[in-house]
Formats: sequence, C-alpha cells, structure tokens
Amino acid sequence: MLVVSAEHDRDHTPDNDGALATWLGDIGAQSTYWYLPDKGITGNGHMMMLENNNAEIAALIAGWIEANI
Repeated sequence: MLVVSAEHDRDHTPDNDGALATWLGDIGAQSTYWYLPDKGITGNGHMMMLENNNAEIAALIAGWIEANI
C-alpha cells in the first residue's frame, strides 16, 4: 500500500498520513509513505491528480506499482 501526501493538503498532513502508514505496517500490511516534497514535487493539494503536474505524480506512483507487483 502506498500512502501519498501533498504539500498543501491540510486534511492529510505528513504527521497524520505518516502515522497511518506506520499503523498499517504495525498491523501487518506492507505500507510505504511518501510526502511529495521529499520526492521533489511541490505545490500540490488534495486533488493532486487534477493539477498541472499530475503526469509527474502519476509516473512516480506507476514506478512504485511496477516495483512492487
């Protein structure tokens, strides 16, 4: 499972989503957490797939999927 947070998403902060990914791992799920600015992608909010740099985000996520199937 991949949990992704964007820089300007007030409801899904790195603290909250990071804790979610940790909890998922603690109960046995394989989970990864990404904060997009840590990946060099900035300026996004909650609807990141509708924003101007959506192809960059989609490519990053697709790469993770390919590496984890």
